[in-house]
Amino acid sequence: MSTEISGHFKGSNFSNRTIPVLSITFAVQRPNGSWFEHSAEFWVDSGNDGDLKMPQSFSSRLKGMGITPILGSGTTASNSIQVDYYQAKIKQILLDGFPIQIPNEIDCAIACFGTDKTAPLIGVTALSRWKVCLDMPNEILSFSG
Repeated sequence: MSTEISGHFKGSNFSNRTIPVLSITFAVQRPNGSWFEHSAEFWVDSGNDGDLKMPQSFSSRLKGMGITPILGSGTTASNSIQVDYYQAKIKQILLDGFPIQIPNEIDCAIACFGTDKTAPLIGVTALSRWKVCLDMPNEILSFSG
């Protein structure tokens, strides 16, 4: 059985244009076994082959809770960078306030780098469970699967 959900692009503090945005709740496990949940709005980035991207300040917050990152490196359009990676679980995805059906939580990696002036991003790996359509002329984001 296939389901489809669609929603309009939204305005954002990160762009003068309306953009495809999803509200996502994810969780990172603390050293004591409890889970830290966080919700944010993520810009759908079809050019990002990762899962979730957050600013470096979010890594500082997690480190303050005793959560240790996996250190790595990456590249941006302009240079090589250091990246802090964290294992996480996506618990909920909302499009225009409506839930996108997730059979189970989605295991994912959060890459933390950059400043707070860059938007949180969700990449194509995290969205690979669905057929996703970015209808740019009509500014509509659709999921089916």
